[in-house]
Amino acid sequence: MSELNNRDAFRRPAKSHLEMSEDFQCCDTNHDGRIDFDEFKEFLACLGAQITPTQLLIGFREIDTNRDGLVDLPEFLTWWREQ
Repeated sequence: MSELNNRDAFRRPAKSHLEMSEDFQCCDTNHDGRIDFDEFKEFLACLGAQITPTQLLIGFREIDTNRDGLVDLPEFLTWWREQ
């Protein structure tokens, strides 16, 4: 699947910074200030995202820009704004 098609699978509605921060907090179910892959997967399922497991993994890796296997709030906000 092309990168463009993968990005289309992750399209989100426009939201305010506060709303995005609240979404991050809801997604961060263990409240450690970071989102792991399982939390990300659950978050997208709750949003009703129709994506394949491959798209999910690619998307998570694109968001995790520092490659530590976790998504922090700045990475999450950047991802959300770029779409």
